[in-house]
Amino acid sequence: MNTVQKVELKHVDSFTLQDIFECGQCFRWNKQEDGSYIGVVKNNVIQVEQTGDTILVKGIGEDSLEELCLSYFDMQTDYGSIKQKLSRNRFLFKSLYFLWTRNSYFASRFVGSNYFLYYLGQ
Repeated sequence: MNTVQKVELKHVDSFTLQDIFECGQCFRWNKQEDGSYIGVVKNNVIQVEQTGDTILVKGIGEDSLEELCLSYFDMQTDYGSIKQKLSRNRFLFKSLYFLWTRNSYFASRFVGSNYFLYYLGQ
């Protein structure tokens, strides 16, 4: 049964709507005039908006909206820590920055890989 749900995720670090939805890897999201985004995830229609470090998600669907967001946006990964470790290695940081700015496909695949986390000492 479809239900309307609302979830507020507070104190979210390393999460910017524009970076996520306009990186070239998300194809089912439409930017609204108010700056929010509407998209379909599995069998759920959701609207995501951000104010500072707070993410507000409203949606209708079959799944738990909070669990869906935590999984879809990979909220369990500490991207702030990854960025901090990258910033300490100037050569690696500059190399990855070059690749990120030239090829968004590389960035999305490389950041999510276990090899990358292993290299950073996780």
